[in-house]
Amino acid sequence: MAMRSVENSSAPLDDNKAEEVAAPAFVFELLTENRDLRAKLAGETDELRRQLAAARSRPFKTLFRYLKFKILIRLSRLGPPVPKSMASRFARSAAKRDPKRSLSDRQKASVAIKEPHRTHDLSLANALQAGRAKPLIPDRRTVIVVSHEASRTGAPILALNLARKLAEKYNVVSLILGDGPLLDDFESTSIATYQLKRGEPAAKTDALLSQICKTHDVAYAMVNSAESRSIMANIKACGVPQLALLHEFAAYTRPNTAFADIFDNVDSVVFSTRITLENALDELGRTRGSAIHVLPQGKCAIPVGQQDQMIVDHERLWLQRLLRPEETEDAEFVVLGAGTIEPRKAVELFIECATRVINGPGGGRYRFVWIGNGYDPETGAANSMYLADQIKRAGIQEQMTIVPATSQIELAYQLSDVLLLSSRLDPLPNVAIDSLVAGKPVLCFERTTGIADFLIESDLASACVSPYIDTADLAQKIRCLAEDASFYSKIASKAQLAALRRFDFDRYVERLDEIALAIVPFERQIDQDAAQIALSGRFRADFFASPSSIPAKESEAIHDYLKANRSGLKARKPAPGFHPAIYQMHHQAEIGVDPFAGFLREGEPSGPWAPRVIDATAPIKPSAEKSPALHLHVSKPELLPSLFTALKMCSTRVDIFISTAKNQAETVRAAFESADIGPITGFSTVPARSGGLGALMTGFADCLLADYTLIGHLDVGGQLAKPPLASVAAIETVVGGNAGGAMLDRVLTAMQGDPEMGLVYPGDPEIHSWGASLATAENLAKRMNIGRLPDQFDYPTLGAFWCRREVLAVVASAKLEWVDYPTYGTGSEATLRALARIFGVVPERIGMRTGVINVRSISW
Repeated sequence: MAMRSVENSSAPLDDNKAEEVAAPAFVFELLTENRDLRAKLAGETDELRRQLAAARSRPFKTLFRYLKFKILIRLSRLGPPVPKSMASRFARSAAKRDPKRSLSDRQKASVAIKEPHRTHDLSLANALQAGRAKPLIPDRRTVIVVSHEASRTGAPILALNLARKLAEKYNVVSLILGDGPLLDDFESTSIATYQLKRGEPAAKTDALLSQICKTHDVAYAMVNSAESRSIMANIKACGVPQLALLHEFAAYTRPNTAFADIFDNVDSVVFSTRITLENALDELGRTRGSAIHVLPQGKCAIPVGQQDQMIVDHERLWLQRLLRPEETEDAEFVVLGAGTIEPRKAVELFIECATRVINGPGGGRYRFVWIGNGYDPETGAANSMYLADQIKRAGIQEQMTIVPATSQIELAYQLSDVLLLSSRLDPLPNVAIDSLVAGKPVLCFERTTGIADFLIESDLASACVSPYIDTADLAQKIRCLAEDASFYSKIASKAQLAALRRFDFDRYVERLDEIALAIVPFERQIDQDAAQIALSGRFRADFFASPSSIPAKESEAIHDYLKANRSGLKARKPAPGFHPAIYQMHHQAEIGVDPFAGFLREGEPSGPWAPRVIDATAPIKPSAEKSPALHLHVSKPELLPSLFTALKMCSTRVDIFISTAKNQAETVRAAFESADIGPITGFSTVPARSGGLGALMTGFADCLLADYTLIGHLDVGGQLAKPPLASVAAIETVVGGNAGGAMLDRVLTAMQGDPEMGLVYPGDPEIHSWGASLATAENLAKRMNIGRLPDQFDYPTLGAFWCRREVLAVVASAKLEWVDYPTYGTGSEATLRALARIFGVVPERIGMRTGVINVRSISW
């Protein structure tokens, strides 16, 4: 661990990878304007050619020299008992043999040999003593900011900006788990900065954190990025409240246990985008707990360090000539891409879009430029040879260029017309935020980035967001913006205003601070919430707990609920008629308070989080209305005797429509004919791939919508239920049984008395998410024209419900055919789960309410 200090400087941030801050390889022809510099470069070039020739003629000597350099590097980093003077001599000897010694001073700075005192040779006591060189500000608490490294990349730059903003209110201690050029900037912002090696012995890290906590009044630790997870367990062991900021996709973070470890060690988690949150929950098998938040970061600022003004001027001239050559007309339309050349950035899709646009009508006016490091067709780095070949075979070399990163990326934004974000996965890239703030539209694919969600929410989807990896549509959107100046101006202005509102860094840090401070009293808060819930008498231990694990004491069940709901692991509802996650979604200001406890304290306000409960005490009133329809999809005929008993309990006569697989049609028909429950109105065999919901939507929806106001659906042992327990529970709640009696009569009485009750289904104690069905559900939602799907929702999980004609009509508007359901076992279940979830969303979208059915002692 080491302490460092230097003066601070700042400039706008460029990319979430911030590759654009690296020094670019300038085009030599730009430097001809300076004769002295040209001569110097020519001399250096001749010398490098001589050295290259020598290296080629004596390869083994070159290899030996390189190995000697690496050994000297190792020796230079040794601590005691090796004297510091000896280590310094090793460092100087290594520097003479450094293969990168011919780089410019600015480049050399990033690879320079570190003197021993700049790495890890300081003792803990010396580090702390050095940290006191910048005195504490009286009457201020301390916040620990953790960054996985100090490179000029997105996460460290965000951590530095957080440290600077928090320093306006707190004393900031920075813990840096790697090296990088921003160490000086962290130290100039912090009262103390400690550079640790990731993978340090736990005892050493624990000792440091313990000493920090003794020296400073620590309010909380803010740990930025999943890459900083190695220190989270140490912080937890010190009892410091801990907030983790996660920007990565769990799908590509390794090892696979990384996110699970993070959730186990921190108190609260903040994701930068909805898409990364959903990915993490899906990978972990969790639901969104009350300690899980989504906040988009604001636009950051980055220190660029001291630069030679002549080099800056040349770089800006280079960009000007690259993006807007003097001889081009004003009508030239420049499409910019940015980021390191890597598979995740999908540069090949950028090239494909360029090919479609350039080879289309009027394609001569377009210029596509990708700015980012890692492109080297000669060595084949990052598949560069394939990208170069793609450009060549497409015949677009004159209008498509890939160039190194630039420190003047802000000028690139100004000179371009749009930013094309071709990434397959990119949480919330700062290049996109910066382009939007600069007044340049950003185009991207849906379901690939948090920027897509932002554009959709800002009513910019039709102009800026294309279907997943649909390059033809994205190319057409580029043309639309280029060919209509008025339309371009409207979209650019609208996007800029929305970005300025959304990506407010001050508000972002203020919200993070509120979340972190709410962690501190959590142990006290959980006792207060438990007391509030117990006093209300509204908690239902029999509903919350699974049938096989009901706690002996209600107080234990309440504490289990509070802890599970906070973490999102095995979260369940505290009572029928309340959904904690939906309440939290609508009341995010109540940080730290359990949603159910907050709901009770506020007097149980009405809303989508509190559907009406229809239980065994609900009244039954005879009705003169036309008989409702009940669609029964029979997958397990052995469950039919229980269904027949339940139907005979009810006074309401229903028109029965039956669907089943062809191989059991005769068995099912015979069972119904001998059951003496009345005539069968409709009977149909359906493909197994359709399941119960598919049979309803494709086989019966049209006839049911034509003749019925109230329509029921029951999947008897089907794909959505978890037989046998859940299938029996579905029959008991939707139709009836010994525990609740004639529930069908009670449900229909409630719906007939409330015309706005659009959907009623068994209340499921589990909390569900979209999971792997999200993409399918979004496609279905487009076909139904019901808008963007909510983050939190409830739905008929058992394949059992009663609904009004209006609700069924919306779902039926998707016009699903049998071929829309994948073959059973190859995705049909995901399709049906998406369809079931859509049912839960529709009522609110058309101004109706939902209700839930609950029968005591019936749970699953």
